Amino acid sequence: MRVKCPRDTFHLQPTNEIHNAGATPGRNLAGPSVLAGIVVAALMTGFEVAKQTLVPHISIWQSHASTIGFTIVVSTVASYFLMRRLASLNGEREAAQSAIKGILPTCAYCKRIRDKKGNWLQFELYIRDRSEAEFSHCICPDCAQAQFGKK
Repeated sequence: MRVKCPRDTFHLQPTNEIHNAGATPGRNLAGPSVLAGIVVAALMTGFEVAKQTLVPHISIWQSHASTIGFTIVVSTVASYFLMRRLASLNGEREAAQSAIKGILPTCAYCKRIRDKKGNWLQFELYIRDRSEAEFSHCICPDCAQAQFGKK
């Protein structure tokens, strides 16, 4: 008899701040981008209404020049804030995806791993908190044979 691993038998949900910080590329930038677009559109509309109300006798060329200037200023400010958000997300993503390097101090009996603070963590939790990996538990055919006498 062959033992199969059911999918998602044991699914650990990330609970640390790095995983919850939204480090997935593009996930948390869509909202601010849409908001920035709406704000820019509202500012441009308000500027055009104010320009036509306050200075109705302005020439077409002066109108275009002032609109272009205002557009440059508003777009630059919006881009600045979006780039700051993108840099923040990139920093979070890099922290979340930092590779596990070097020698991991592992208990020879229980296979727990000692972290930098000296705490002994379950192998799965240690890997999950430091990567994008998640674990599903089942029994391999060799262990099924050894534990249950099944093939």
